[in-house]
Amino acid sequence: MAKLNTIMISSTRADLGGPYVEAAKEAIERYGARAVVMERAAAAPRDAIDKSLQWVKESDGYLVIVAYRYGWIPKDLRNPKGISITEMEYEKALELGKPRFIFIVVDEEPD
Repeated sequence: MAKLNTIMISSTRADLGGPYVEAAKEAIERYGARAVVMERAAAAPRDAIDKSLQWVKESDGYLVIVAYRYGWIPKDLRNPKGISITEMEYEKALELGKPRFIFIVVDEEPD
């Protein structure tokens, strides 16, 4: 596999926003790549969908951290399957043949 220069990090922010994402970012930077951290800052669902899928396209690899929650499901005509943005990102990375790194948190769900 060729060197990855940019790797997008995705996760469900509600349960994984802090230390897991930071640890992934640090590991990517130690590898010598730039980490693109998905920020759910878009004003409208359509903007969030466009922005996150664009980041998948522009990155050389996709890293997702999965835990207890499925993630935000935008009610948007472009989401007829009713899936989360995180799943949309994964499907886009798969479609584009991007290397995918999947980390699953196996601790018990927090109270």
